[in-house]
Amino acid sequence: MIKKQHLANREYYLTGILILLLLIFGFLWYSQVTTTSSGLTNFIHTSFSNFGKIFTDELKSESLKNIIVFKDSGISSINLNNYILEQTENSLKYPKNNVYTSNNYQPKFNYPYPNPNTSKNILFPFLSLSYKILITLIQFLFLVGLIYILYKGNFKIANKEYIFAILISVLFIFFMIFLPYFSMGYNFERLYLQVLVFLCPLPLFGGLFILGKFISNKKISIIVMLSLFLILFLFNYGFFWEMSEGKKFAWLENDGQYYDHLYGHTSEFKSVEYINKNTHKNIIMQDPSGNKKLRMYLNSNKLVSKVFPSIITKDSYVYSSYSNSIKKILFAYYKGVTIQLNFPTEFLNDNKNKIYNNGGSEIFK
Repeated sequence: MIKKQHLANREYYLTGILILLLLIFGFLWYSQVTTTSSGLTNFIHTSFSNFGKIFTDELKSESLKNIIVFKDSGISSINLNNYILEQTENSLKYPKNNVYTSNNYQPKFNYPYPNPNTSKNILFPFLSLSYKILITLIQFLFLVGLIYILYKGNFKIANKEYIFAILISVLFIFFMIFLPYFSMGYNFERLYLQVLVFLCPLPLFGGLFILGKFISNKKISIIVMLSLFLILFLFNYGFFWEMSEGKKFAWLENDGQYYDHLYGHTSEFKSVEYINKNTHKNIIMQDPSGNKKLRMYLNSNKLVSKVFPSIITKDSYVYSSYSNSIKKILFAYYKGVTIQLNFPTEFLNDNKNKIYNNGGSEIFK
């Protein structure tokens, strides 16, 4: 006789066949359909071949170092000098007769909105210290929650599959922090968001465990933890930073780094349409911000996502987005950090012809 089981009480687990199908699909996609597997192989080889340099900061991304040691940003004159040197070395890849041998471009950092490093608002130092303390506390509660689940082995709280997913997630974070080159080949913030679905309950478990030693009423402990997470949310959403005028956020006002980097203006798309109709096989150079707009219309093989005088070729087009033309911002990626430099407008005006200008975006040839 077959016993009926209520649907709410059933437990579902990943089967071996489903995992096998996922592995086969992943193999076919990354090794046959796309060329990602070669990049992945090189990434793994580079990471493990540099294992002896585990404590070398040069092989870790700035975004990771900012999180681990609570630096306010990865911006420094040393980083800028290294970036300039890197771009100069890249220019050697092009034929000498196709690059500009001399230029009057002097790169410097360009942050047109209030910068947290230079904010004079009296609230900013207090908020900055509070945020660092809060993040440290959350990290501590995360470790307590992890130890609590593993030590207790209470499968009413977490089943075996969930514990296994937590261990895999922690292992990836461990690799990201300690393995050389890992954080440079893969963005730490992206990895954190991907594993957060498994790890987010851990600080709650850790906090409730500690509060349970001092507070007998479980409801009060839950309220304390919810208040803690609410404050963290207000920090990350930008509410407190807006009060200190230390940072600007696109979702609170039309300003700040994300707005300049990601927001698409009508003038930009008009110039993209012009490029699409009037350029053929020529290379089009632009910064990462402009690249996001161009990719919507153009073949990516024609795009070079860098605009630096030493690597701008004579036969290429240069696309200047709204942020480039109006705010004179040049976006660049360096060691996992988005940096903002002054756009080489004077260099382009001296060496190339401006063939299109709609008041918000420009094209040079």
